[in-house]
Amino acid sequence: MNGKTITDIIDLIPTLFDTMATSYQQMFCITPDDEYLTQMLQEFKESLHFDVGQVYIKLIGKNGVCGFIVINPSDKQFKFGDLLKAKSWQAPERNFRRGNIFNLAKAGVNWHGIG
Repeated sequence: MNGKTITDIIDLIPTLFDTMATSYQQMFCITPDDEYLTQMLQEFKESLHFDVGQVYIKLIGKNGVCGFIVINPSDKQFKFGDLLKAKSWQAPERNFRRGNIFNLAKAGVNWHGIG
Protein backbone atom coordinates (compact mmCIF):
# COMPACT_ATOMS: atom_id res chain seq x y z
CA MET A 1 0.00 0.00 0.00
CA ASN A 2 3.01 2.32 0.43
CA GLY A 3 1.20 4.47 3.00
CA LYS A 4 -1.85 4.94 0.77
CA THR A 5 -5.28 4.59 2.36
CA ILE A 6 -8.85 4.13 1.20
CA THR A 7 -9.34 7.83 1.91
CA ASP A 8 -6.58 8.60 -0.61
CA ILE A 9 -8.48 6.58 -3.22
CA ILE A 10 -11.79 8.25 -2.39
CA ASP A 11 -10.11 11.64 -2.76
CA LEU A 12 -9.06 10.69 -6.32
CA ILE A 13 -12.44 9.36 -7.47
CA PRO A 14 -13.71 12.84 -8.50
CA THR A 15 -10.66 13.13 -10.79
CA LEU A 16 -11.51 9.73 -12.30
CA PHE A 17 -15.12 10.87 -12.79
CA ASP A 18 -13.86 14.10 -14.39
CA THR A 19 -11.81 12.00 -16.83
CA MET A 20 -14.95 10.01 -17.69
CA ALA A 21 -16.99 13.22 -18.15
CA THR A 22 -14.32 14.74 -20.41
CA SER A 23 -14.38 11.59 -22.54
CA TYR A 24 -18.19 11.80 -22.69
CA GLN A 25 -18.01 15.44 -23.73
CA GLN A 26 -15.48 14.67 -26.47
CA MET A 27 -17.40 11.62 -27.71
CA PHE A 28 -20.58 13.63 -28.25
CA CYS A 29 -18.80 16.85 -29.31
CA ILE A 30 -20.60 18.81 -26.60
CA THR A 31 -20.17 22.56 -26.73
CA PRO A 32 -21.51 25.11 -24.22
CA ASP A 33 -23.93 26.54 -26.80
CA ASP A 34 -25.76 23.21 -27.24
CA GLU A 35 -28.28 23.20 -24.39
CA TYR A 36 -29.59 19.68 -24.99
CA LEU A 37 -26.15 18.03 -25.06
CA THR A 38 -24.97 20.16 -22.16
CA GLN A 39 -27.95 18.87 -20.16
CA MET A 40 -27.02 15.30 -21.17
CA LEU A 41 -23.48 15.87 -19.91
CA GLN A 42 -24.78 17.27 -16.62
CA GLU A 43 -27.06 14.25 -16.13
CA PHE A 44 -24.11 11.95 -16.90
CA LYS A 45 -21.95 13.69 -14.28
CA GLU A 46 -24.73 13.57 -11.69
CA SER A 47 -25.24 9.83 -12.25
CA LEU A 48 -21.66 8.96 -11.29
CA HIS A 49 -21.23 7.66 -7.75
CA PHE A 50 -19.50 4.87 -5.85
CA ASP A 51 -20.03 2.30 -3.11
CA VAL A 52 -17.26 1.20 -0.77
CA GLY A 53 -17.16 -2.52 -0.05
CA GLN A 54 -14.67 -4.68 1.82
CA VAL A 55 -12.61 -5.69 -1.22
CA TYR A 56 -13.50 -3.13 -3.92
CA ILE A 57 -14.93 0.30 -4.47
CA LYS A 58 -17.68 -0.08 -7.06
CA LEU A 59 -17.98 2.78 -9.56
CA ILE A 60 -21.55 3.29 -10.74
CA GLY A 61 -23.03 5.37 -13.52
CA LYS A 62 -26.42 5.95 -15.09
CA ASN A 63 -26.43 2.68 -17.02
CA GLY A 64 -24.70 0.34 -14.57
CA VAL A 65 -21.33 -0.46 -13.06
CA CYS A 66 -18.41 1.43 -14.60
CA GLY A 67 -15.66 -0.54 -12.88
CA PHE A 68 -14.02 -1.46 -9.61
CA ILE A 69 -11.04 -0.24 -7.59
CA VAL A 70 -9.09 -2.77 -5.52
CA ILE A 71 -8.95 -1.75 -1.84
CA ASN A 72 -7.93 -5.12 -0.38
CA PRO A 73 -4.22 -4.83 0.47
CA SER A 74 -4.00 -8.64 0.70
CA ASP A 75 -5.11 -9.29 -2.90
CA LYS A 76 -2.56 -11.72 -4.33
CA GLN A 77 -3.11 -10.72 -7.99
CA PHE A 78 -3.64 -6.95 -7.86
CA LYS A 79 -2.18 -3.93 -6.10
CA PHE A 80 -4.03 -1.48 -3.89
CA GLY A 81 -5.74 1.07 -6.17
CA ASP A 82 -5.75 -1.08 -9.31
CA LEU A 83 -8.62 -0.39 -11.70
CA LEU A 84 -10.63 -3.37 -12.93
CA LYS A 85 -13.26 -3.56 -15.65
CA ALA A 86 -16.74 -4.61 -14.55
CA LYS A 87 -17.70 -8.20 -15.36
CA SER A 88 -21.15 -7.87 -13.79
CA TRP A 89 -22.99 -5.73 -11.26
CA GLN A 90 -21.33 -7.63 -8.42
CA ALA A 91 -17.89 -8.58 -9.71
CA PRO A 92 -14.93 -7.23 -11.64
CA GLU A 93 -13.15 -8.87 -14.54
CA ARG A 94 -10.00 -10.21 -12.87
CA ASN A 95 -7.98 -11.07 -15.99
CA PHE A 96 -5.72 -7.98 -15.84
CA ARG A 97 -5.69 -4.49 -14.39
CA ARG A 98 -6.57 -1.46 -16.53
CA GLY A 99 -4.37 0.93 -14.60
CA ASN A 100 -4.14 2.32 -11.09
CA ILE A 101 -6.03 5.23 -9.55
CA PHE A 102 -2.72 6.69 -8.36
CA ASN A 103 -1.57 7.01 -11.99
CA LEU A 104 -4.71 7.95 -13.94
CA ALA A 105 -2.72 9.37 -16.86
CA LYS A 106 -1.85 5.80 -17.88
CA ALA A 107 -5.18 4.22 -16.94
CA GLY A 108 -7.72 2.81 -19.36
CA VAL A 109 -10.61 5.12 -18.48
CA ASN A 110 -13.22 6.56 -20.83
CA TRP A 111 -16.87 7.58 -20.64
CA HIS A 112 -17.94 3.93 -20.39
CA GLY A 113 -15.80 3.59 -17.28
CA ILE A 114 -12.79 1.38 -16.79
CA GLY A 115 -12.08 -0.57 -19.92
